[in-house]
Amino acid sequence: MKTIVILSISFLAFTPIITFAAKPQLDSQQRRAISETARLYLESMTGYVPGGLVTESQIEELQQYLRLSLGASPATHRGLLHRTLKDTAPLCRFFYKEQGSEILSSASSQLGGYAEIEALSLSPQGREVLQRAIIDKSTAEIISMVEAKRQNPIAQADTKKSGSSSLRQQTIYTLDDYLETALGIGSVEASANSKDSAQ
Repeated sequence: MKTIVILSISFLAFTPIITFAAKPQLDSQQRRAISETARLYLESMTGYVPGGLVTESQIEELQQYLRLSLGASPATHRGLLHRTLKDTAPLCRFFYKEQGSEILSSASSQLGGYAEIEALSLSPQGREVLQRAIIDKSTAEIISMVEAKRQNPIAQADTKKSGSSSLRQQTIYTLDDYLETALGIGSVEASANSKDSAQ
């Protein structure tokens, strides 16, 4: 009985330390340091398009740098990699390998994000639209197809039924998504931090 009591007390004594280590509380200054470091590092990375799509390998490399330079934090949690598009994902291929960064970034701005563009990239018809848009250097057909899907209740029902809609809402597409997910820093605050550091 004494052994059980001693073990229970020891466990309770160490539990807060383990919990704190797993979820460190960051103040605004620490969040800002991580945000600024992440932005500067990514923008210096070969191939990365500022403000554009981020891939799993880019976030993995960024996390390694953040661990070495600033230590472990919510921004270095490996679970974030599972929410980032793999380098081999169709959308990443169009964005980087097919030289579609400018057109897809423009379409993303008009649509309010990459989620619906990713949905297009997952079907043969959608991929044809993306390919033509990149060749023609026009977002018109992308916007038209997305708007048609928005107005089609059957397409919306199929999306909800498959569960892909909720999954896409959790996906990290950009650096701002990454900072928002990891640190709770929205795009407005992140941009403000970036401007302040540049002055």
